Amino acid sequence: MDQRTLKLFRFGGLAFIIAGVLFFIRCLFLFSLPNVPSSTSALLNWLADGRFKIALSNELLFFATISLIPALIVLFKLLNESDPIKAIVGCGLLATVIPLFIFLVVIQGRLVYPVYDISLSAESQKLILSIYYGGMHAAFILLGIATILVSFGLKNTSIGQPATYLGFITGVFDFLNAYPWLVGPTIGFVSDCLFAAWFIFIGLRLRSNHVVNY
Repeated sequence: MDQRTLKLFRFGGLAFIIAGVLFFIRCLFLFSLPNVPSSTSALLNWLADGRFKIALSNELLFFATISLIPALIVLFKLLNESDPIKAIVGCGLLATVIPLFIFLVVIQGRLVYPVYDISLSAESQKLILSIYYGGMHAAFILLGIATILVSFGLKNTSIGQPATYLGFITGVFDFLNAYPWLVGPTIGFVSDCLFAAWFIFIGLRLRSNHVVNY
């Protein structure tokens, strides 16, 4: 491996680690929030009580998503050498999630950040929350498919089989996390932790001597 590629892989590994750590911290804030209530009065109280945690999770999602951009470029380069089809489809689906996450950051941020002191009605806030969770539903379905595809693509790379096993389990939980109103917060927390752990594991492997000397 030449020096430029070595630097690229290590930089991509660092981006994966940063993204994983940020996603993990975000899931801690989200898990500490109670379930979203359905009644209008309870929902307004939920937003008021959880405003700080929602705001922090919103910022963390933004920076974690930005970190995925260089990480995915390196991941595609790695996968493309061993399995171009999984590289194109898997990384393509992961790349699709990036603008979706950014859009959801903007949507969720409207609940906690003032814009020219424009207040939202209770019905508007309920609509925003519905769009946000609907978007997350789509995002986690995409992540589930992408994670499983990428994890099997990693099997024949220098990342190794452990990433395949962890990625497959993560992908299954991503699908479950697409339905938080059905599976509950505990499954969602486990899913988010696995998602973060998978990123961190890939990042550490990309920065290890075993990978760069592959």
